Amino acid sequence: MAWLGAHATNGISETHVLHHVSSKIPHYHAWEASAALKKKLAKRGLTLEGGAGGWAEVYRVYKECKFVEDEGDVVFFKNAYGLAKMKPVFASDAAASDSGIEIVDHEK
Repeated sequence: MAWLGAHATNGISETHVLHHVSSKIPHYHAWEASAALKKKLAKRGLTLEGGAGGWAEVYRVYKECKFVEDEGDVVFFKNAYGLAKMKPVFASDAAASDSGIEIVDHEK
């Protein structure tokens, strides 16, 4: 979609991950907050996979997101190795996320 898609959709593809981290950030701060999130994740060795929405990203997701476990109240896509990139965070857990999602680092 490049710059035209970003302009036409107010950057929803380019800033969408941020919505899943904190849904309370208003759209007019999405670009700035997305840049800050990417910087913070990079310091921890985490990078956002894929590009902004488009056919290449649709194909990547088609190839890598293989299945969903049929267990539990909260489920996630798992890759070909059976690993989920995220796990649920419940209110009883002392988590900083307001979205109920925590990023899982399988390399630790």
